[in-house]
Amino acid sequence: MKLRAPQGCASICHDGRIFVVADDGSIDVPKAIAATLDAHGFTPWADADAVPDTGEEIEAEDVEAPRRINVATLTRAELFAFLRERGASASRRDTNVKLRATARSVLKAQAASKAD
Repeated sequence: MKLRAPQGCASICHDGRIFVVADDGSIDVPKAIAATLDAHGFTPWADADAVPDTGEEIEAEDVEAPRRINVATLTRAELFAFLRERGASASRRDTNVKLRATARSVLKAQAASKAD
């Protein structure tokens, strides 16, 4: 199964097997360990349930300076941190698809309030 590895991950070892992350950030692993890797920030490469990502980056206010955020590239841990910083609630039971959708709606609400 093809997964998107968290940023900075070069390889993993599972049951004595080493899996190397490709240059594009993908990693091919047996389907049986995909659920285990989800807890560590790995996401499906092409999630059938997800809204197709346009690569759209949305500007969000940061404490130090405005920055561009591409929700599709955030790891699970980064999504939780992002939502927590903005006061949005999320559960560990939420899928990454749901977390990304929540993050996108938070960013759109911020942009709308900024435009007013």
